[in-house]
Amino acid sequence: MSINDLEFLQGAAFLRLLKGTSYISISYLSSIHLSLYIIKNSNQESAILFKISKKPTSSWSFSFSSQEENALTRFHQTYPDVKLFIALICHRDGVCCLS
Repeated sequence: MSINDLEFLQGAAFLRLLKGTSYISISYLSSIHLSLYIIKNSNQESAILFKISKKPTSSWSFSFSSQEENALTRFHQTYPDVKLFIALICHRDGVCCLS
């Protein structure tokens, strides 16, 4: 089974964002959006939505589709107390995480 670009970049972003965390559980919220996850550790719960730019050099631009806007609304209605982060994956250069 080969790894597609989305899986490759999301996996790398997960490793970068979760480095130093000793215990986590990750739940995939595909019923809301295909790039949305809830991450729990021993003392907090957060969610992360990945946005990916495959452009190999800066400057990267990101936009939200109406589907993503609807997913964010549904997420906040379903999980009102969970803080949501947006992870902007800038090709293979890095990740910018926004709360």
